[in-house]
Amino acid sequence: MPTYEVAPDEAVRRIEALVEKYHGALRDSGVAIDCLFALPTVNKNGDDVGHAVSHGGYRCAAKVRIIGLKDRSKGMGDCEITVDGRQWDEWDDGERDAVLDHEIEHLELVRKKGAVATDDLGRPRLRCIKHDHQHGWFDAIVRRHGVKSLEWQQYARLALGVESTVRQLWLPYITTEVSTGEAPAKRDGKAQAVAG
Repeated sequence: MPTYEVAPDEAVRRIEALVEKYHGALRDSGVAIDCLFALPTVNKNGDDVGHAVSHGGYRCAAKVRIIGLKDRSKGMGDCEITVDGRQWDEWDDGERDAVLDHEIEHLELVRKKGAVATDDLGRPRLRCIKHDHQHGWFDAIVRRHGVKSLEWQQYARLALGVESTVRQLWLPYITTEVSTGEAPAKRDGKAQAVAG
């Protein structure tokens, strides 16, 4: 069982800055985001036992959950991000922002008749949205079936750009973000790669 601690002020400030920069609807609705750090349990030899943070049985860097009404009534936030505290220490500033922003991106306001729905405490209601892409791969299937396997075909579309709309959608951002820290310019509503 992992141990938990309140995240350092730096993580909270990063979340606030990311919400301000990229998630205006959450900011405008006053969504309160709590943040915890998780550390794995260690055995008597000092070795990790299990994962600090996991999702579906797999180790992950962080995860977000919506906090229920009962806990909100005790003063908790509207949602909570749990971060692997050991990984946090290994990440640079850009990686920290990317992980936190990923978790915030899961959050969506619930709307009724165009207005933000609220709970019995008057707090904004949220839902977690799924990833744009999800991959479940078995190495053994690729070894047995090669390019005929769905695993290989997904990899080829994503990494190699073979018939890939994914590459057109976000790969230009990678080059631009790394080189300039700015999002690509938009022309006709579509992102354009910016030479860096």
